[in-house]
Amino acid sequence: MQADTEEKTKDRIELKSSAEDCHVAGFGDQYAAYLEGPDGDAFYNGRLLMGIGFIIVAVGIAIKIFGPSVIYYDRWVGLSFFQYVQLNPGLIIIVGSVCVAWSRKLLSRRPMSRETYLLAHYLVIGADGADISSEIQIRHLSDDRFHISVDPSPT
Repeated sequence: MQADTEEKTKDRIELKSSAEDCHVAGFGDQYAAYLEGPDGDAFYNGRLLMGIGFIIVAVGIAIKIFGPSVIYYDRWVGLSFFQYVQLNPGLIIIVGSVCVAWSRKLLSRRPMSRETYLLAHYLVIGADGADISSEIQIRHLSDDRFHISVDPSPT
C-alpha cells in the first residue's frame, strides 16, 4: 500500500521517442536542496569525524607506548584528568575507534548522483504510457537537461 502512495508522489517524465533530450523543470533546485540537506552534510561530517577519530586513536597509542610507567598522585585530591588519561589509554583508543566507526557509517550515506536522484524521484513514462524507469539509461547534460534513452535489453 505504501509503494502505491510513493509512486503517486513522484513527478512524471513522459518520453515521446526511445532516445531524447529532456528538460526536467526544477530539477537543479531540488537536487541542490537535497545536497544541502542531511545526506550532503553527513558526508562532510563523516570526513571530519574520521580525522578526529584517527587523531584520538593516535593519541591513545602514543600514551600507551610513551606514557609513564609510574604515576604519583595526591591521595586526598585524587587523580587529575591527565593522570586518568595516562592510566587508561585503552579507553582513549576505544573512543577514537568509536568515532572512526561512526564516521564510516556517515560516509556510507554518500549523496546520490544526479542520475540516481532522477530515477528515485521521477517516474519515467514511455510513449505507450507504461512505466519504463527500470529500462532506461540516463546521462546528465546540464542543470535541468538529461539525455534519456530506452535500453533495448534490460538486465
